[in-house]
Amino acid sequence: MINAHAVIQPDGFEDAVSALPALPSILHYEDDYEEKTRSIRTQECHERADLFVDGEIVKIQFHRPTQSVQVLVRHYLLQSLQLKAPGSIVNYYRSLRAVADQDIRLIAVSSPSDVRAAWAEMSVRYRYYEMAALKSLLGYLCQIGFMGWTPLYADFASRALNVNNPDPYATVRAGSCFLSVEEEAGLIRWIDQMAQCAAELDMQATCHRRSNTDPLRRRKSDPPGVRMAALAADVDPGASSGDQGDVS
Repeated sequence: MINAHAVIQPDGFEDAVSALPALPSILHYEDDYEEKTRSIRTQECHERADLFVDGEIVKIQFHRPTQSVQVLVRHYLLQSLQLKAPGSIVNYYRSLRAVADQDIRLIAVSSPSDVRAAWAEMSVRYRYYEMAALKSLLGYLCQIGFMGWTPLYADFASRALNVNNPDPYATVRAGSCFLSVEEEAGLIRWIDQMAQCAAELDMQATCHRRSNTDPLRRRKSDPPGVRMAALAADVDPGASSGDQGDVS
């Protein structure tokens, strides 16, 4: 929970960030891929953390334009690492990088009664995964009692703030995945053209093979005497073998 002795102004975001509870010196998390328990030292990862995910090391850079937002996001990601899979933490990290600092700050300082309007406006600008990461962050703020968010609002943050899951069949329902009549006709013409080109290439290859087996073409490079004898042999095989009649 937030340090109760810290003096926090009603809208003092920086004061609330400075009152965040200290992180454990060592954090443990489960590497499901190699079935090991990993650990990181929080004092050594102020700017970056290396996590083992699916047999690889993924580098998380905590740097953000606003120092106070950077501290809050780092705190959230490292604390959540003890409860969530490292792959989920990496996904949240990547999604939150696409969210502007002022929007993270706005969600954090908004009261539960005012957050709906901001949430609806952000849902238009951000994708599903980014809003899901924001919702996870807000749940963490409720958990630690950040500013106006307390554990009493955890259920509200989980249920009242919707994250629209993308419809995998949206293009089917809208009909935009189907070809128009003009597009279908163009595709058929293209297939016909490709088939004609393939037939012409096959015909050219056949003619080339036949020309290589034509005795007249095959003998052009031979000397005249050899060529005439070879042609005679091709026409009358008996002539080349020197057939002679019986001598009585």
